[in-house]
This record gives sequence, structure tokens and C-alpha cells, in this order.
Amino acid sequence: MKVLSSASIKTFGDTAPGEFVAFGRGSRNLGLVLKEQLGGRLIGMVTHDEEPHPQIVSAGQNNECMSFGSDWAIEPVHGDQSFPTLHTTLHSHIAGLLALTKQGWLMSFATTPPNRGRFPMQWWSLIDQKLVDVESAALFNSWKIWASPDDRERGAQELYSYTAKALPRD
Repeated sequence: MKVLSSASIKTFGDTAPGEFVAFGRGSRNLGLVLKEQLGGRLIGMVTHDEEPHPQIVSAGQNNECMSFGSDWAIEPVHGDQSFPTLHTTLHSHIAGLLALTKQGWLMSFATTPPNRGRFPMQWWSLIDQKLVDVESAALFNSWKIWASPDDRERGAQELYSYTAKALPRD
């Protein structure tokens, strides 16, 4: 028998930056392990049952997750913003944007719950999971994620697809 999955069960304390994981309580959340922190991991969560946008969360080191490893695949969907341009305040409050810059591929995540409708954003590198400042970028507001490039190539359904929208303001 051969199981066609790269997934494994582990604790967040056993994950490394760059791993794509599934976790949750009662419903599935998906995220990217961004960095180790005292007591657990910082996660760039791309799905959540209560929040409609990607955000930064902390996960305790003893909590379990299903890891797809670090060989996952993301496919940008080209659109009207997919050309190098100055990063403007228009995009400064949109979580879940995928960006191509001279530093490589990045994603924007909301960092805190809303404060009068405003979400501070952080741009994280998908290559080395570092925080990056963005000025000029080609932006992609839609993308799809697969557990592995092989899953994408053999026509498997993506784990998740997303279209970024401006966050609500009070």
C-alpha cells in the first residue's frame, strides 16, 4: 500500500519555519509556520472559521497539527495588479495579498484584531519566513495552495483558494 500524502501529525514545538500546517478545534485552519517563539510558534494563518482574512496567530508548542512539510505549492492568479508598481496605502490594509518583489514572494497578514476597523499588516517572505518591508511589488489578490507540487501536477484539488478583499473599516 502507498498513501499519496506528505502529511504527518506533530506538535507545533516539532515544526520548523516554512512548514504548511492544518490545525483547529472543531474546524480546520491552515497556516504557514513563520518563526519559533517562546512557548510555541508564530503562524501566518490563511484560513479561520471566524475571521475572513489571513492573520498572525500564536500556537502553543504542545498543541498538535497536521504538517504538510515545507514542500507545499502556491499558485498566484494573475489580475489587474499583477505588475511591478509602488506599494500604496490602498493596499496597506488588505490581508492575504501575494506579492512578487526583488526579495521574492511575500504574503500580507493582519497582525491584530481590528482597532476601529484598522488592521496593521505585516509582509512575510514565503521563501525564508522573514518580515519584509514592501515598496514596489507585483500584487496578486487571488491564489491557490496545494500540499505539494506533485498534488498540483496530478490535478488534485487545492487545499485552499483565496481572494483578498479590503478589510472593513468603521
